[in-house]
Amino acid sequence: MDIPLITIAIPTFNRAGYLDICLRQFVKQLTSYQADVELLISDNCSPDNTGEIVKKYSEVYPAIKYIRQPVNIGADGNFEFCFSSSLGKYLWIFGDDDFLLDDKLQLIMTVLKEESPDMLFVKGYGYVNDHQKEYPAATPLLKKKPVEFFTERKKFVANVHYYLTFASGIIVNKSLLPSGYQSRNFIGSNLNHFTWVLEILSRGKKFGLIREFVMAIKTNNTGGYSLYDTFANNLNKILDFANRTSALPMYVNKTINFNMLLSFFPQFVLAGRKNRTAAFNTEDARAALQKFYGHTIWFWLFLWPVFILPLKLASFFQVKFLNNINRLKNAFI
Repeated sequence: MDIPLITIAIPTFNRAGYLDICLRQFVKQLTSYQADVELLISDNCSPDNTGEIVKKYSEVYPAIKYIRQPVNIGADGNFEFCFSSSLGKYLWIFGDDDFLLDDKLQLIMTVLKEESPDMLFVKGYGYVNDHQKEYPAATPLLKKKPVEFFTERKKFVANVHYYLTFASGIIVNKSLLPSGYQSRNFIGSNLNHFTWVLEILSRGKKFGLIREFVMAIKTNNTGGYSLYDTFANNLNKILDFANRTSALPMYVNKTINFNMLLSFFPQFVLAGRKNRTAAFNTEDARAALQKFYGHTIWFWLFLWPVFILPLKLASFFQVKFLNNINRLKNAFI
């Protein structure tokens, strides 16, 4: 059996409406790549009409491989099933509520075939209601190449940082992993997939970045887990594990955590202050983050004002100070 170039794996649970859009965008672009692409869908025992949606697209694209789990094996378990079941040289785990923009699969396949990166990061933008009307209008301070490759791991990490945790944005060369690689070390962390991303990051020699948007990402529709515990505690446990077992350089930890404090956590803290019923507002964010990051200057400089300033001033601080620091940083990396 020929090994496909890439497995596009979609773990899904009870989101048939989103999956419908996701599959529609993939199937209409897959016609030219049937020999190169394995499209795998792992249904985590959904109680909705997910099976009917998949059947509809299987009639158009018979190469879809659909597996329905007999019981719900959890989000991490479903991701791991996709990982261990994929046949492709490359693996792209794609969120069921994200969707590929028109004509972008050709760009991705061209990059994989012609450049053979060990890891490829592809960008997406968030939308709430209408992905066309909400397409980002902001431009970077300095124009950069639409597709760039790095042989220096440190520069790639500086550009991608915490987005290494975003499964839909990372395409990995799974063939770099050793035979018998253990992929279940952090099941239950909500970030188990981050373990094999870091393993491949530590082994890779060439890294790619597609700067133009290739997907739209549905926002404000997830929850059900402890965000601050996941992205402070669990994330750093996985980083520490990779430092010990994969010789992952410590600058990866520092770069990711710096950017978490600069641009990731502030947006969720502000969202929680604006809407007390927000999906991730069940934790004491201030206590959780101060306990973990209180020893760093960046916590006090970037995040503490978002907690203590009046809400309007905190929002102004994020937009005018934090966002502009982020734009300036991104311009010169």
